[in-house]
Amino acid sequence: MADKLISRRDLLKKSAFWGIAVVVGPALLNGGCGSDAPVCTDTAGLSQPEIAMRTANAYVDRTPEPAKTCANCNFFESRGESACGGCKVLKGPIAPAGYCRLWAAKIA
Repeated sequence: MADKLISRRDLLKKSAFWGIAVVVGPALLNGGCGSDAPVCTDTAGLSQPEIAMRTANAYVDRTPEPAKTCANCNFFESRGESACGGCKVLKGPIAPAGYCRLWAAKIA
């Protein structure tokens, strides 16, 4: 088997290409797939107990159960269809398409 040497210039070109692809690729895919759902996972302003409460109740931005979303939960406080809302129980931003274990059907 012949050993193939790579020049320093080729190594730098390939490293730059893959570095950019890793950073920019997911952003392009996320924005380019028609996903208008807000990402509501920013917990920067929350205390450790508030973050622990979100984690313990398995909050996610996209529900694994299509019939149960934050938008149709009794505790959800809407701020518009394409914006993060709030919750009467969990602190922090809440996605309308999200879900957690505390889900309760909206009372009409």
